[in-house]
Amino acid sequence: MAELEQWYQELEHQPDFTKGLSHHAQQFLEDRLLAGIESRLSGPSEKPFPVSVPHPVFHSGRTRMYQIAAVFTGLLIVTAILYRYSWLPFNKNPDYQTVTLSTNYGVTRTIKLPDGSTVILNGNSALSYPKSWAEGQSREVELRGEAYFKVVHTSDHRHFQVRTADNFSVEVLGTEFTVSKRRQSTRVVLTTGRVQCNLKNKTGTDTLLLKPGELVELGNDPTRYTRKQVDPMLYSAWTQHKMIFKNTSLQEVATMLNETYGFTIGVEKPDLLNRRISGSLPTNNVDMLLEGIAEACRLHVNKKDRHIYLTDKPL
Repeated sequence: MAELEQWYQELEHQPDFTKGLSHHAQQFLEDRLLAGIESRLSGPSEKPFPVSVPHPVFHSGRTRMYQIAAVFTGLLIVTAILYRYSWLPFNKNPDYQTVTLSTNYGVTRTIKLPDGSTVILNGNSALSYPKSWAEGQSREVELRGEAYFKVVHTSDHRHFQVRTADNFSVEVLGTEFTVSKRRQSTRVVLTTGRVQCNLKNKTGTDTLLLKPGELVELGNDPTRYTRKQVDPMLYSAWTQHKMIFKNTSLQEVATMLNETYGFTIGVEKPDLLNRRISGSLPTNNVDMLLEGIAEACRLHVNKKDRHIYLTDKPL
């Protein structure tokens, strides 16, 4: 009784469960919950799927409220479990079977999508997409991390969408671009063609059309973003197993080492992170990469497992 009371009081502060689901799963969950509620309001009927939800008896003025909460919670939990293990009816349709592929730290991977498009995943990244797209169905994928997309243009002009976990999506017909969804920011850099960036916020959706060579980057606040002209090669060089720096701060380099390679960075003095580096270094050999960074920034690099400590190197 006490636990249920606490759960009810804190309900509005709980994280939104449905934000972690795909668009199809959200729609299916909504339809099943509504069907379950309608069946209980209208009396005994055929259940959408076998669910046995206990009806607790409470000697309290909130008895009805608790019963409704118990029914809703039971439906939600069972649906989530069935979706997680691919037992839901729509997963029997091959159009809705999803594939999720990921990479370890410092490893890239090339993926061929059902429509012939190509995706190159950077280290510490994951891509989810349907096993196949039905005719006329919008091509949608979900990304965590960083990836380079080469999207083919279909004969029926179907749109291709890349979604991230922060109410942000990129929509194209056929083009090449880089999307990075990391902890601190989300970034899109267009190489060729044209893309449409959709930024959802409390007042609606902002739409940005990018031209080749443009970058859009946003942090935690979707109403504020940076848009500028850049050299796309600086942001896609990792697909060629190299990293190109152009007056890049050591702070930015440290962030990249953490997000892509899983290193934690420590420095002898904070102002060392203000030093800048220009040049090209290989990414498929971590030791050579760190040695090049150390040489360019006049630093000593002490590496132990996934920990790096940087100290000043006197002139």
